[in-house]
Amino acid sequence: MDDDILDSFLLPTNPSGRLRTRLLEDGRTVEFHSATNRLGPSNRLTLEGQAPQDGRYTLNDGITRFEVLSGIIVHEYYVERYKSGTLTILVDCSRVNGFTTGCMVYTEDGPLPDGIYRLKRFKWVKAKDGMVERKSMFRID
Repeated sequence: MDDDILDSFLLPTNPSGRLRTRLLEDGRTVEFHSATNRLGPSNRLTLEGQAPQDGRYTLNDGITRFEVLSGIIVHEYYVERYKSGTLTILVDCSRVNGFTTGCMVYTEDGPLPDGIYRLKRFKWVKAKDGMVERKSMFRID
């Protein structure tokens, strides 16, 4: 049997999943296209019916973020907020790996300046180039 005929028979032309819409923090609507009815990495998405620009987007819950490349979700994050002195520090934590080295660390104004920060009791980080370079339960020198 011809492979093209076999493929067209086995693979449905319309995905069995759903189109789910959510609001972004800025009020725009994002549509998640899921063939497996699960949301997450490898799902295609559109932004108000159009292909989105590459970048990071935050849902209106202020916590759920995702990174998009060529219209496909490549990473999913959640945002943790910490008060450190007068700064509010935000950390993009991977849904898979959680809070770890390599997470983006920033303030509302941009990347967190290089340095050592106490986020909470027993949670210290060393930030470099807007990323968590090292984390520890105790003060880092």
